[in-house]
Order: sequence, then structure tokens, then C-alpha cells
Amino acid sequence: MSQTQLGLFNESLQEFCLSVSSLITKNGYEILCVIDHNITEAEFTDYLIKRIPANDVGLIKIDQFEIKKLDENVNWLAQSYEALPAFEIEDFFVYGSHYEGDIPEDKIPLLIDAATAFGSGSHGTTAGCLKALLSLKNEGFTPETILDLGAGAGILSIAAHKLWPSAKILATDIDPESIIVTNNHVRINKANNIDVIESDGFKKIDPALSFDLTIANILAMPLRILSEDIMLHTNVTGHIILSGLLIEQEDDIKSHYDNVTLQKNYHIDEWSTLIFFKD
Repeated sequence: MSQTQLGLFNESLQEFCLSVSSLITKNGYEILCVIDHNITEAEFTDYLIKRIPANDVGLIKIDQFEIKKLDENVNWLAQSYEALPAFEIEDFFVYGSHYEGDIPEDKIPLLIDAATAFGSGSHGTTAGCLKALLSLKNEGFTPETILDLGAGAGILSIAAHKLWPSAKILATDIDPESIIVTNNHVRINKANNIDVIESDGFKKIDPALSFDLTIANILAMPLRILSEDIMLHTNVTGHIILSGLLIEQEDDIKSHYDNVTLQKNYHIDEWSTLIFFKD
């Protein structure tokens, strides 16, 4: 399932479920939906087939279906907060609006709430990108223009804003829900230098625009498909950060990017993040 198909899948569940969330795993996507009534796998599948366009039904395969009854005596809001405590990634301190503790004075604060969009910061791909941004900052790189392609919840745009406050940042995503969430994070982090647009790849990005830094934390397939556009829209002597790929997919992804030098890579769990310099 591609990220586009995932967005379609989640959108199809919106009217049916009280809430929908998605998690990238090594084997695909894990999707959790909360409903207020019992349902069988056959009923669930029938619901999807009726709402997903016929040409896309065959592209979506459910490998495992499991139903669990929620304990009505559990405070699920409190439990979700406990499952998402504040955490540090090198110089960054990532926390949600529910956090009531102190923010370390020696850390860069990122206020990011868990949401229906990707990217609270704890996933290996996002953590790798945060490390990559800090590495570029520490090397003295000072981009004036930044593209966050597939922004998810906007955490990487917010982090880039904190590192380079004067840079002009464009955050894009194919998912309308991501745009809503990112705009909220832009507001609560007071990151006024970030523009947010809904775009499928580069389709709604001004062809004349180019960027000193391009960040693409998506998946291996779109990293292949969008490689020419990413290269075209990244300035010479600029940098490219790629993530959302497995370690075993590194060589394949690198083969799609010409005239760049691999500066550094980060491996977190099974995920890889690459930093390229465009020659």
C-alpha cells in the first residue's frame, strides 16, 4: 500500500470510525480504528469495498484483522498521554500540550501533539531526520530555503524553523489531515516562516521554486518516483535528507540519485536516513 492508498484507506474509515490512526512498520502499515459497535471482518471488508473506488480495491490487502473490546473503566486519554511522554533527541526536546513538566533550558523545544497525521517524532525515520538536521546545523550549513516534502505532522518543518529562523520553509503533504495538523503545529510553535500546502508530490509546487535543503521523509517507492523532481528542485551545493526507507533499501535508493555525494547515514532500528550533498 502506498501513502496515497493509505490516505484513501483512512479517509474511507472516517465516517465509520470514531478515530483512525496509522503506524509505519517494517511489513507495511498498522491501522487502528475505534468504533462504538461490534463488527466482523467480513462486514468491515464489505464496508471498505463499497467506499473505495473499484480500481483501487485490489491494491489494498489486509493481512491481519483483529478486534479488541476496549475497557470502559480505563481513562484512554490519560493512557494515551502516558504512552507519549516527552523525550529528547540529541538537542531537541519533543513534548505534547499535555506535558506539565519543565522544558530543559539547554534543549530546543518542539511542541508536537500526537495526531492522526504521521510524525510525533518517536519513529526511527523522524528521529533520523532530526539528527540529520542537527548535523547540518553543526557543520555550519545555513539554508535560506527549505522544502519538507511529506511533512506529516510538521515536526521536521518546526525543527528546521528552530535551527534556521530566517529560512523560508515550505511544508507539503498529500493528506488533507496532515495539512490541518501541520498548520496547528506551525501556530502553536509560532513558526511564521512556514507555508503549508496540500500537494501530491510536486504537482502543486511552483516549478520555478528551488531549495537549499530538501527533506523527504516518505517511503522508498515515492523516493524512487520523485527522485528527478527532488534533484531538480534542490539547488547545487544544497543538501537532501531522505528517510522512510529500510536499511536494506539504501543501495537501491542511492542508485536513483545522481550528482550527489552521500555525506552521512543514520540507522535507527530497521530504518535509514541519508544526507546527500548536491554537487
